[in-house]
Amino acid sequence: MKGVAVVFRAKRADRVKIVVWDASGLVMYWKRLDSSGFKWPPIVARGMSRVVLNF
Repeated sequence: MKGVAVVFRAKRADRVKIVVWDASGLVMYWKRLDSSGFKWPPIVARGMSRVVLNF
């Protein structure tokens, strides 16, 4: 799983969780925005895959 990050977002798009694999195991990053949400590409057929997100 080297180089793989799995991204989960809340319905309101104000929270995001990112799970990655590093040398010692799984790491989860969590971020919540106070006033606005993250900008996401549209969801097609209830999912998306291999999408590059710009932070």
